[in-house]
Amino acid sequence: PQPSPHHSSQQERLNCLQFLNSSGFNAVRLLTPPFACGTLYGPLTILCVGIATEDGCFMSGLRKQCELGHMYPPNDRDRLIDMSPVCVAAEKRKPKLSIGSMSQGRSVSSYDSEDEEDDSSGGSGGYVRENSGALTQCSCAFRSPQNGSYARLASNHEDTDDCVFRGTRGPGNWHCYVAIINRNETTIRIDGRQERMTSRGCEVTFPVLDGLTIGSDHNFEMSLCFGQGSDGEGEGAIAELAVFKGQLPLRDIERLEQHVMTRHGIAQVPPGAELFFAEEDEGKRQARALIAQTPPYKIEGMGVPLRIVARDPAVAWHRANLVTGELVSVGRIGSRLSTGSSDW
Repeated sequence: PQPSPHHSSQQERLNCLQFLNSSGFNAVRLLTPPFACGTLYGPLTILCVGIATEDGCFMSGLRKQCELGHMYPPNDRDRLIDMSPVCVAAEKRKPKLSIGSMSQGRSVSSYDSEDEEDDSSGGSGGYVRENSGALTQCSCAFRSPQNGSYARLASNHEDTDDCVFRGTRGPGNWHCYVAIINRNETTIRIDGRQERMTSRGCEVTFPVLDGLTIGSDHNFEMSLCFGQGSDGEGEGAIAELAVFKGQLPLRDIERLEQHVMTRHGIAQVPPGAELFFAEEDEGKRQARALIAQTPPYKIEGMGVPLRIVARDPAVAWHRANLVTGELVSVGRIGSRLSTGSSDW
């Protein structure tokens, strides 16, 4: 756990979780057991208070692709600097899930429809079934593993970026993320404002959540933390994470956002200021690319104000750890070893 730079009051300092091992040099992830209520089918609402300092995945399914994070760069520039827009990624086609035998001796089952019940949960598994037959509410706890055995989940797809819904905001700051994953109506909200969405390869998508992988994608190929960069680089964190079955009403989402943003000291974007913040975010990524590029210098795009370039970690004279808010020592220009004035 790490202290968060955001305070809910002058007396309380909130904590967040960085997904690094004890030495701080390798990424780790948190896996829940498969949901005791069985696999959840979309729509889903996901709320995450976190920070990604570069490309990384906040969460995904246990064995199924249901990702939220900064991933799948849309262009060569974002690929160069590892600063992709926020996105959610889910399976493109109807899932086919095979469930192996469990310690309780349940038989193998499969399904082709998102409306079918997952036999691995043994009946309704904690759902409340309305007259329409829809499973609408879950009151169960996570299933605890018995004899070290989990349900073995086999996926009949290759995990690619077949279906990606992108917003516009890049990584680098604490945010309150809300993802509403509902087939082709998927949307992302950041700090109380809906992102301008684009999609790739998403004619039909079926959000499926069989459990949670936190701090990485389900294949452990895109972790939130890296642990081998400079202070604050590649070390994202999560302060809160909540997953809801169904699409919450907008008024409930706004209340949740207001509550967690107040709790963590995250400011809401003022009305009419969306364009300014979008330009600042784009300028930050453009500045990073201009500094990081190598010959033959092919980076194109908008000009960047000097005030934005001067805040880039590669050249800034004053820096703070993006996750904890602690000051980072910066060597002065012309200084070989110390942080004082020039030694040359």
